[in-house]
Amino acid sequence: SLVSMTATQVKVNRALSVPPVPFDLPLMADPTQMVTVSPPAAHIGPGPVQMRLISYELREGQ
Repeated sequence: SLVSMTATQVKVNRALSVPPVPFDLPLMADPTQMVTVSPPAAHIGPGPVQMRLISYELREGQ
């Protein structure tokens, strides 16, 4: 296809979905404290976040 001839080949191309549930992350300033990240909400309420991980290079943890 035209895309494969003109675009750079990538090692990682994954579709991901983050479920609509809150989660806690440590604060950078004080890792002993946590902050709750709420799921995004629009007109129809909370929903999953659809995203794509694209990387030219495969790294540990991908």
